[in-house]
Amino acid sequence: MREKGIKIPAKALNAVLSTALVCAQMHEVRKILHEVGGTVNLNLIGLTSVLQSYCSRYADQKAIQLGLQTTDILKDTPTDSEVHEVAETLLTYLQQSNDTVAWHAYFTYLGLFQSTETMMNCYHSVNASGQFSPDSWTLATLTLVHIHNDAPADCDEALALLAKMTAATSLRSNRFVIGTLIQVVLGYTIRIGNAKFARPSCDPSKTIEAQTFMEEACDNYGIVPDKAMLQPLIEAHCNEFVPNVDAAYDLLRYLRPNVKRSLFWQKKTSAPQTDFGSYHPLLIACVRLRDVGRALELIKEMQHLQLPSQSTASLIMQLWGVCTTYTEAWDVYKSLRQIGTWTTASYSHIIVLCCRLKLYNSTEDENPSPVPASFPLRLLGDMRNERMHPSTDTYTVILNHYAKAPNATLSGVQATHELIKKDIHLEPDLILINALMNAYNHVDAPAQVLGIWDSLVVLCNNTKSLDFLDDVSLVIVLDACGHAKLLSAARRALDSAQQLEKRARHGKILGKNVIDAWVECLARCGELSEAVEAAFSLQELADKKTVETLMRFVASAHVRKTISTKQWESIRGRVLARYPHLWDEVANII
Repeated sequence: MREKGIKIPAKALNAVLSTALVCAQMHEVRKILHEVGGTVNLNLIGLTSVLQSYCSRYADQKAIQLGLQTTDILKDTPTDSEVHEVAETLLTYLQQSNDTVAWHAYFTYLGLFQSTETMMNCYHSVNASGQFSPDSWTLATLTLVHIHNDAPADCDEALALLAKMTAATSLRSNRFVIGTLIQVVLGYTIRIGNAKFARPSCDPSKTIEAQTFMEEACDNYGIVPDKAMLQPLIEAHCNEFVPNVDAAYDLLRYLRPNVKRSLFWQKKTSAPQTDFGSYHPLLIACVRLRDVGRALELIKEMQHLQLPSQSTASLIMQLWGVCTTYTEAWDVYKSLRQIGTWTTASYSHIIVLCCRLKLYNSTEDENPSPVPASFPLRLLGDMRNERMHPSTDTYTVILNHYAKAPNATLSGVQATHELIKKDIHLEPDLILINALMNAYNHVDAPAQVLGIWDSLVVLCNNTKSLDFLDDVSLVIVLDACGHAKLLSAARRALDSAQQLEKRARHGKILGKNVIDAWVECLARCGELSEAVEAAFSLQELADKKTVETLMRFVASAHVRKTISTKQWESIRGRVLARYPHLWDEVANII
C-alpha cells in the first residue's frame, strides 16, 4: 500500500499491530511502531491494544519470576518506560473520551505498575466526574487486578474481596467474577496475561472452601450457578485422590431442568444445561473407581446429548478397561451407541479394541477368556446396519483374532466369510484372504482352506502371475494339511505352486518358510525320511527353527518307537555333520 501511495487507514494499522502484539517479539512490535512514527500517531483503539498487550506481557513474565510453570512460549516484555509512555499518551486521549475498554486498560496498568489503591482512587475520580461509565466488565477488571496482586486463599477472603469490590463500585456481582474467584480458591493461577498455567493438585479442603464460597456468594447476590462456575468444582471433586463422585454429581442439580408438577400434568420449564463436559469428569472418576454400574447410570442420564465419535470411542476404551465381564462390556457399548456419533473409523477402532478384550464370561468364572466370536460379529452387524462398510483391515483384525483365540468356532469364521462375500463395496486383498485361510485353519476346517487355495490357483493360472497368492498362502495350506494328515492334498498344493512359479513372469513362492512348513507337514503325516531330506535340501538356508522342528518330530517318533534307535542316532549324526553351528541349540531335544 505504501509503494502504491495508498494512505493506510487506522483500522488496517490496528489490525496489523494487534496481530504483532499477540504473536511477535518486541523488536518486531517496535519496528511497526517506528514505521508509523511512534505511539503518538496511534488512535485510541491502537493505544488501547498496545497497553493491554504490554500489561499482559508484563504479567506473564512476573508469573515466571515467581516460579509459576507454563508450557506457553512467552513473548519478551517492553521496558517500563515504553509502558509508561503508552499509558500517558492514552490518558491524554481519555480526557476527551469515555471509552470503557480504554479506561479498563488504563486501570489495569495502574494496578500492575503502581497499586490497587491507586487504581481504585482513579476509578472513583473518573466515575464521579462522569469521564467513565462502568459496565458489566468493570467489576471483573478491577477484581482481576486485586487477585493478581493479592489472591484470596479461602472462602472468607474471597467473600470479603467480593463484598469490598461491589461496595466500592456499586456494581452488582456477576457469574464471571464469582466463577473467577471459585478458581482462585481452588488454587488455579488466575493472572492478568495470556499464559496458561497447570491445574492445581486437588486438595479436598480447598474444594470445600471453593464450594462454600460459591453457595454463599450466589445466595448473597441472587445468582443461579451456571456451567462455567460449576465445572471447576465438578472436576476438583472428581480429581481427588479418592474421587468424590457423589459431591460432583450433586452439583449437576443446578444444571438440570426445573420441573413443575401437579396431579394432572408435568411440564419442563427449561432445557437441561448439562453437556458432555459436565458428565465427562464423573465418568472418568467412575473409571478410576472401577464402578461400571455408576457409569452406566450416568450414561443413561445423558440421553439428551450427542457425543462426538472420538469421545464415544475414547469412553468405550476407558470403560472396557475396567469391565470384568463381557456382559458389562456389552452394556457399556449399547449405552454409548445410543448417544454416540459413529463413523466407519470409530467402529473400526472399537472392533480392534473388542478383539483384544480378555474378560470373564460370568462372575463365577475363575479365569478370563478371549472375547466370544459373537461380540465382534454384533459390532460388524451394527456397522452394516448403519450403512457403513468395514475395510479389509477391519475384517483382517477379526479373522486374525479367530486365528489365535482358543474359543474361536467354525460358525464365527463362516459368518465373517459370508459378510465379506456379501459386501459389494469390499475389494479383498491378499492379506485379508490369507487371514481368512488362517482362521479356517485354526478352527480345523481344512476343506475350506483348500477351497480358497484352489480359487487362488485358478486366478493365478488365468493371469499367468503370482499376484493372487504368496508364500504365506502356501504355508497356511501346508500347515492345514499337516494337522489333518492330508499329505496328498499338500503335495498337489506344492506342485501347483512350483508350476505357477515356473510360468510366472515375476515373483517367487518357494522360499525357506515354505520348506519349513513342508518339513513339518511331512513329519506330521509320518514321512520322517522325506522330511529329513527336505530339511537337508535347504543347505545354508536352514536355521534353528528348521532343525529344531525336524528334531522335535524325530525325537517324538523315537519315543513312540516308530523309528529305531539306530535311525535316531543316524539322523542326529547327519544333523551334527551338516549343521554343527546349530548343534548346541538342538542337542538336548530327546
